[in-house]
Amino acid sequence: MPKALAQRAMASLGPLAKVDAQELVLDTGRMTTEDVVRYIKEYAKLRDGVSQTLRQLGIERKPESAIPETSDVKTTGSEAETQAAEARSEYQKILSSVEAADRQVQEIEKQVSTLEQLKGTGFSFDEIMSGATGFRRILGRLPFKKLDAAQKALRALLKERAVMMTGAKKNGSVYILVAMPTEDASQALQTLLLYDFIPTDIPNIEAP
Repeated sequence: MPKALAQRAMASLGPLAKVDAQELVLDTGRMTTEDVVRYIKEYAKLRDGVSQTLRQLGIERKPESAIPETSDVKTTGSEAETQAAEARSEYQKILSSVEAADRQVQEIEKQVSTLEQLKGTGFSFDEIMSGATGFRRILGRLPFKKLDAAQKALRALLKERAVMMTGAKKNGSVYILVAMPTEDASQALQTLLLYDFIPTDIPNIEAP
């Protein structure tokens, strides 16, 4: 209570009364009495509103626990750091798995696109991807009007060591597939390039 009221109350008890009293000085800074009263009213209103909300939600209000010991705070902080490190490690593992899966999907999409392109050549997958030891296959397009000349030049170069097959025709060109011994592949390709040959890469993938 205010100091003046406290002094009157103590005086009324008489000189023989035993009273434990402690004087407290409240510092309100630069706030006026009206400001203090207003803040107290606002706090009381807020407190009552929170209490009513808790009752409506059926939440039991528990008394505040004591301030934790310093050792407990350190232990809790250490546990939090450990959990954070584990969470970061787990996140990195998940991220790596997602990136690996994304690369696999891209590779599959690339292979599917390549297979679709190979289908347009007019040759079967087995014809293109044959893995006979010691032989090489060259796939690509030639201008149709230069096909005969290219065949004659290749035959003159490799005699019976090369076999040329023709496939689908497209926009004045024809796909060809040439099989020859591996050691003759470079010469065969150079000869075909003289006739405006456009190579098509043969991917290193397994048959579906």
